[in-house]
Amino acid sequence: MRFLPVTINLSVFYSLLFLAYISLSLIRFTWPDQIINSIVITAIGLYALSTVRIDRKLQALILVCIFSLIISFFVSSMLNTRLDRIIQNLMFILASSGIALLLTTGLVSLWAVSIAFWGLSSYFILLILLSTDPMQAIFTSQNGISQMILIAAISYYLVSNRLNQKIDLKPAFVTLIISIWGVGRSGILVGFVLLFGLFFLKSESKIIRTMLLTFVMLFIFFMAIPLYGSTEQIEFFYGFFNDSFFKNAILNYGKTFDSTYTERGDIYLIYFQNLDLFKFLFGVNPMTEYWPNGEFLAYNYHNSFITLHSQTGLFGLIIILLLIIFNCKDKFIKSLNLIN
Repeated sequence: MRFLPVTINLSVFYSLLFLAYISLSLIRFTWPDQIINSIVITAIGLYALSTVRIDRKLQALILVCIFSLIISFFVSSMLNTRLDRIIQNLMFILASSGIALLLTTGLVSLWAVSIAFWGLSSYFILLILLSTDPMQAIFTSQNGISQMILIAAISYYLVSNRLNQKIDLKPAFVTLIISIWGVGRSGILVGFVLLFGLFFLKSESKIIRTMLLTFVMLFIFFMAIPLYGSTEQIEFFYGFFNDSFFKNAILNYGKTFDSTYTERGDIYLIYFQNLDLFKFLFGVNPMTEYWPNGEFLAYNYHNSFITLHSQTGLFGLIIILLLIIFNCKDKFIKSLNLIN
């Protein structure tokens, strides 16, 4: 009996590849520090980086950016004696770049990211129905709950947008509910902005868009006070209210106003106050910086942008600037119809 060769559809193959990557990545939140898992994830990312083909000029530009990021990270690590897990981090940059590149090609089907998102959502919703304490839901910090669901949700919307699908608000709504259950303040804020941002883009009414934009900006302002303000600023702000509803809400979330409270604003202020020309250009080593409670916080700045700069220096700032420019140009301005 003669068997004919089977041709695997390229889209199906890369969809399964991405599904494997995101599934294993999410598993790492609940089952961290597993060498085999990390090796497989890295291998998938490197394979995507080496096989995905796009326009040559664009590919050359992307490779230059990846190479610059790696060089910046390596130089920063050497000059700041930040050598812990340097090889692993370099491999992570390459693997993540491969997956990011894959998401821009349209080769990943919507069903793949849908399985990842709704599978994870179903698990968390089941825990909510069982009245599970979010602190006990995963082995890492409960902040990982919002991180996990946001990764799955944003991947869903990236693929959906790339395939020119209509905006579906259900994943964003579920993401916000799970983020609120997970308690993480930044996760709640991002989940809220994601939902209302998509609703903003979905709406065609300028009046509704204006109201939504105003509401979101006010919400971000109020959220920023308990998120980044000092103890005195928080208590001063909530003192304007006749009752202690807002303060009690935060207390119920386990965010107290005593010495154990993480004052994010103070962390950021100290970081910028310690910057000099060398640190501005080449980043810092968090473990050697003056940083009250740095050891208590595991030397985590709790801010992705500051972490990026601390590990890459000037090039990290360039990346942040480019993200702001592209986001404003392609999303915000166009959505408001202010260009024409």
